[in-house]
Amino acid sequence: MEVALQDLANTTEPAPLVEELRSSFYRVGQALASSLNLDETLKLIADAATDIMRTQAATVHLLEDDGRGLSLKAASGPAQDALARLQVANAEALMDGIARHRQAVQVPDLATDARLGSLPFEDGPELRSYLAVPLMLRGQVMGVLAIGRRDARAFSTAEVELLSSFASQAAIAIENTRLFAALQDKLREMSGLYEVSLAFGALPQLEDTSSQLVARLGRLLDVERCVILLPDETGRVLVAQPQAFGLTSDQVTHLRLPLDEDNASSRVWRNGRPFLTNAAQSDPRNVHRFTLAFNDRSLLIVPMVVEGKPIGLIRASNKRSGRFTNNDMRLLTIFATQAAVVLRNAMLYREVAHERERLRAIFDNASDGIAIIGQNRRIVAWNPAMEALTGWRAEEALGTCCQEVYRSHDERGNSLCQLACPLNLLLFRGTPVPYVETIITTRDGQERDVAVSYSPISVPGSGEGSPGGQVAAIVRDISRAKEVERAKSQFVSTVSHELRTPLASIKASVGVLLASMPEETPEPIMRLLRNIDRSTQRLESIVLDILDLSRLQSGRVRLSRRQIDLAEVAAEALATIRPLADEKSQRLTLATPRRGSCVVNGDRQRLGQVLLNLLSNAHKYTPAGGTITVRLVRRGCEMVCSVEDTGPGIPRAEQGRIFERFYRADDGVTQANVGTGLGLPIAKALVELHGGKIWLHSEVGRGSTFCFSVPRDAALEPEEAAGARAGVGRRESLG
Repeated sequence: MEVALQDLANTTEPAPLVEELRSSFYRVGQALASSLNLDETLKLIADAATDIMRTQAATVHLLEDDGRGLSLKAASGPAQDALARLQVANAEALMDGIARHRQAVQVPDLATDARLGSLPFEDGPELRSYLAVPLMLRGQVMGVLAIGRRDARAFSTAEVELLSSFASQAAIAIENTRLFAALQDKLREMSGLYEVSLAFGALPQLEDTSSQLVARLGRLLDVERCVILLPDETGRVLVAQPQAFGLTSDQVTHLRLPLDEDNASSRVWRNGRPFLTNAAQSDPRNVHRFTLAFNDRSLLIVPMVVEGKPIGLIRASNKRSGRFTNNDMRLLTIFATQAAVVLRNAMLYREVAHERERLRAIFDNASDGIAIIGQNRRIVAWNPAMEALTGWRAEEALGTCCQEVYRSHDERGNSLCQLACPLNLLLFRGTPVPYVETIITTRDGQERDVAVSYSPISVPGSGEGSPGGQVAAIVRDISRAKEVERAKSQFVSTVSHELRTPLASIKASVGVLLASMPEETPEPIMRLLRNIDRSTQRLESIVLDILDLSRLQSGRVRLSRRQIDLAEVAAEALATIRPLADEKSQRLTLATPRRGSCVVNGDRQRLGQVLLNLLSNAHKYTPAGGTITVRLVRRGCEMVCSVEDTGPGIPRAEQGRIFERFYRADDGVTQANVGTGLGLPIAKALVELHGGKIWLHSEVGRGSTFCFSVPRDAALEPEEAAGARAGVGRRESLG
């Protein structure tokens, strides 16, 4: 620029003019350096060009974003309109070549230049000479700076260089202003993202979330309208959410977009790609009537996607500056990604809140008592039914150790909270304790029989079923049922004892009669006596079974433990049942381990009784010619004994009740066999009294296998093993 001014000084220009130009350049340079607004900078460039070059008009044109055309951005001088019209009328000769060839264009006399068409001046040429230079930065054309004056004379070389030098300075100022504007946009975007992030973190309610979201997006994108669309309960229609930005409540109510129609929103929902148009009224891709009704000029729709699935759309329309850009689409897509997560969290929060309300209603109105116990054995929840059951109010029970509230004990008065607390198994070992019966003492000193079901509540992050966390205890008052059961047991025990004396007398009398009857006694009489003897024996067996079961239930059965060979016990049981098996031509087999012994620590008589009950059951249901196998297998610290038969099998629906007292399946095969339904319950109770367990494998048409296990190691104390694990004769603590 200093060179151009020196060239002017070497011409006929007076020295004061050169100094004035130098001063003007300095002022313009300062002004351009301090301007941060693009429109202001462009206007300043046009004004400065008019002032420095002593012309009547100046224009600044910039290339469009696509680089395909020039658009007028600023003009200056009294003849600026005339210059603009001249450039439009002769764009090819005066403007387009500059961008292509990167060279200045000069017309000394517009009225006589053959390259130009008719001049757009009504009363003769307002301008006679024309000069345009490219605005270039780093070798690339970014626009055109043009001037026009009334004198019909050529611009000197120094003037061309002067305008070119000024254009170079102007291009730098324009680029700096654009960079500053871009930086401001980035800062605005980052600030908006930050503000939205902060706001979203404190918006648990779905309605508040969507309302705050669209308001912030509308202001950030500088649009007239912004709305979130979510699918309705059918999943077939997108529905505008309330408190949409720039829409009335009536417009929001009617904004429903069916997904089966062909419109921009449904396409975005299906393909997951944003939609942008700046000619919404005429764009053939957008055919929904709401575009016309809202007078949308520009439209931007982006999907909200979570885990690859759309959960809603964001619809923004009518950009105030006129056009949506790819940057707007990128920015809204970023917001949509974040908003999708926030909205999903808000939806989940609402679902959790509804579920919590539902569970609270169940908790408060349940007929059974419910208590939640923490890992430190402190009560953290206590429903009204527990208040009625124990006499402790919730505010008194909460935070109290469960042992102080329950005061659980067995029938002998032993504190089971200290001896056999199920929380030790649940909380610290992860061993399930599904059902426990115990006695609790209420606050006013009454005793109540209760049945308790336990359910562990896993701590978040600890893994499903892992130890620790809390335990939910569901407590049911079974005092009335226990009273009935005790009365029934007492009745059965009394009746059984009373029956034993007459039965013994009848049995002895029949025995005497059979032994003393003369040989000539008629066969019908002898058959009748033998029938009486068999029936008496069967009745005696039933009475003994009932007494055994009654003693097992009351915990009065004591085991005489010692080291015994279970294989010998099985062989003796098979020998006992063999005469009955021979009558039906049944094959009996015993399979034992090839190596090692079958020694267990148990009661020989009681384990023999278990095997006899299982073999008797197998004999009854195995058809003639079938096979019954007793198999012994060592498994860890246990000895497993199985009794396999080739009978009809047990239906799956009946298997769950097969060990219940007096239960007999309601089918022809079962009803055809004589029995009371006590053999299997007695076997189960005796096995569990040994600290073992019993189970069944059966398939209809393929026989049944009854298995039981007993420990091979040290014997359990009778008091510890007393009562079956399923609750027969056993009481445990609630907590």
